Amino acid sequence: MSDSEQIIDQAKTLIATKQFAAAKQLLDTLPLNVLATLEVSKLMVQNKFASVADKAYSIESLEQVLKQNPNNLLAHYYISTHFIVAEQYEFALEHLLTIMRLDRKFKDDIGHKSILGVFNLLDNQGTLVNRYRAKMSSLLY
Repeated sequence: MSDSEQIIDQAKTLIATKQFAAAKQLLDTLPLNVLATLEVSKLMVQNKFASVADKAYSIESLEQVLKQNPNNLLAHYYISTHFIVAEQYEFALEHLLTIMRLDRKFKDDIGHKSILGVFNLLDNQGTLVNRYRAKMSSLLY
């Protein structure tokens, strides 16, 4: 097993034990050619969303917030991270599209950037990616 493979395995263990900052720090030590691989790119995206979801309110609490204020963009973002971690990507994409629809510039375009992250997790292919890429494009242009 190469050094890079050992680092990747260690990072996966750190993510599984909710040591997100340590996992990011470890992944950042990888050589650029390894960082650019799909496996590591996906792992970094998973780590980012898992870290946010871990600090966010529960899905149930966020749903209550959205019932009271369906335009609460932060609640849409936080709930999307829970859905991403649970691999319920379509639910996550709907919330992220809502963010784009309501305020394209919210948190430095986090809706759009997060959608691209989900596409990365889905290997940038498949019917779900194609459908949401079209929906996203209609909001962009």
